[in-house]
Amino acid sequence: MAQAYLRRTNPLLPAVANAMLFGCVVFAPSTAAALDFTVQPRINTGAMYYELDVENSISVDDTLPFVGGGVTAFVDRFYVDLYAQGAFSGDDELQQSQGVDDPSGATIDWDRAEYSASAGVAVTDRFSVFAGYRRSDMGFNLLSGDSDVALFDYQNEGPFVGANYGLPININEWLKGTLALNVAVARFDGEIDFSNVEVPDITGDTVGYTAGAAWIGNLIAPADSGLFANGLNYIIGVDGYSYNFDQDNVDPADPGGDEISETVIRGSVGLSVPFNL
Repeated sequence: MAQAYLRRTNPLLPAVANAMLFGCVVFAPSTAAALDFTVQPRINTGAMYYELDVENSISVDDTLPFVGGGVTAFVDRFYVDLYAQGAFSGDDELQQSQGVDDPSGATIDWDRAEYSASAGVAVTDRFSVFAGYRRSDMGFNLLSGDSDVALFDYQNEGPFVGANYGLPININEWLKGTLALNVAVARFDGEIDFSNVEVPDITGDTVGYTAGAAWIGNLIAPADSGLFANGLNYIIGVDGYSYNFDQDNVDPADPGGDEISETVIRGSVGLSVPFNL
């Protein structure tokens, strides 16, 4: 594999960083206005399209199921959120090796985990701002015959800031809820750590903008008591991104190397339950 380099560019696909979080935040003003302290756990599941393209080296993609969970704590109009997500093993035939088609029949499989923490404030009943930190970890293995060899690990992490706007919609009882719109900017540092290969590790960074939407509705209305005393909300979201990176340690003698890009597109459904503590 030729030494790769990471080149900066804006994301090709604007989308939300975490559609589930924005769904919870939309309900923060109305919930927190009546309750001094509210905790809102949530779960979600869906499908993720993942693509890693190392130009002139390898290119793999697959659609993976994933599950995630988190919790948001509100104090009046302020909130703190924690979220974690895991994608099940993806696999794909090795499409390229050293820039040419690879007919060897080898496959690459991988796992992906993502973690984020953020804090924000609802400026108005519809508009909020937030800042946080996100990290994702992936491990790629090369499978050929009966052998399973670690190929490389890929991590990226960094801060993000953004804003969210909730637009109430009430057309009929079947189309009643809130459309959450958001925009954010993130700066990520990335690192590729090769295994069993005499290739220097790659580090780089990128800055990109993200935007997206989520639909939030009420599945169970609030009751006087019980588990769903404050109701049960459902969330349908789509999020994703596509980043290229600038390598920090470019070799001036390298005539070019390879561009590395990562693309994630996710669709999810989830549930959230607010609790008054």
